[in-house]
Amino acid sequence: MFRTEADARAMAKAVEAGGGFEELARQARANKTARGQGDVETVRASELNSAIAAELANMKAGMVSRPVPVQPGFVLFKLEEERTVESAEAREAARQQVLTKKKHEALIEHNKKLSGKYLTFNMKRIESIDFAAPQTSMEKLLRDKRVLVQIKGERPVTVADLATVLDQQLYHGSKNAAKKKMNNRKRDVLEELVAKRLLLAEALRRGIDRTEEFKNKMKDYEDNLLFGLFVERVIKPDVKPTEEELKTYYEKHRNDYLLAAKVRFESLAFTGEKEAADALNKLKAGTELRWLRENAPGRAAAEEGTLLYSGDFVSIDELPASLREALADAHPGEFKLAGLPDGTAYVLAVQETKAPEPIPFQQLEEQIGQKLSEENIRKVLDTWTDKLKEGTEVTLYLTAAP
Repeated sequence: MFRTEADARAMAKAVEAGGGFEELARQARANKTARGQGDVETVRASELNSAIAAELANMKAGMVSRPVPVQPGFVLFKLEEERTVESAEAREAARQQVLTKKKHEALIEHNKKLSGKYLTFNMKRIESIDFAAPQTSMEKLLRDKRVLVQIKGERPVTVADLATVLDQQLYHGSKNAAKKKMNNRKRDVLEELVAKRLLLAEALRRGIDRTEEFKNKMKDYEDNLLFGLFVERVIKPDVKPTEEELKTYYEKHRNDYLLAAKVRFESLAFTGEKEAADALNKLKAGTELRWLRENAPGRAAAEEGTLLYSGDFVSIDELPASLREALADAHPGEFKLAGLPDGTAYVLAVQETKAPEPIPFQQLEEQIGQKLSEENIRKVLDTWTDKLKEGTEVTLYLTAAP
């Protein structure tokens, strides 16, 4: 990990000139322009930082990367080898990825063919719509029935259609910022709207709506819709839990809803584990933390992106994994040692701890209400099902497995 991009580029050029990656990395650590262990690691692709994964996609074994921005600096790495892990899950994931890509490509190609047959774009009108213009009224655009795209055999796409989708997706927070985003997104959204209408028109032309498969899916959709309406209008009004029921449930299960433990501590950051361990031993021997903060050898500079904790309470869940592990069973007055993957090591001076506390009822009221409502709905549905079974003759046809 390099502090600056310039330092990372300098090493990359030295490697290109024939220098050995490992030796140059060792020199960079010795010169304090980089930090880290420099060890060869095997890492799964799914565990990689997205920026590093993107760089690796264009590399082959033996190649050295370009400087990759990864907080708190820039990473330079060498790809030693690439292995394929054989597993059913990995093969299935790869198969689905390829299948999805092929479907997407086929859909794009199909849409291109259909566009010439069915579509007429009013480009002048499309270009004239400026969502960011001061005089533009979103309310008027949402009612604007002017046609942007004519679709043969299907309802056209209007200004109102486009404005409605953009309003739902982007009209939040700052209105000015949202309007600028609308201008940037209007072409993409228009293409999505047209593609949906286009595929619908083609499906109807081919008679897909008259196939048994389509009819069965529509029947399933209608059944699910009717069932949902039945639950909403008939069952839900009678199963809403009372305030007393919510509080009773909360009191019985309050230990299931806990805030994470908190700890108040100070940290000293060091460039390596040895320096941190030396400081830890001095603290245990009685050296003051304040003196070590100013004088201990190997201290990491604050501008290097080190994690500095100065005595405020912090939730254990918010800490890096190594710090969480070190502080999990800590007590006030103890000193702990923790390291990060980038090579930085920390001495942690524990000042105070707070055990996990129940989350206040007010913050959980809606969540508990939803849970109890769902449980009550299931109970009522079971009762309805039992009643229906009593008055209905049901025949099961069972076939033995081959």
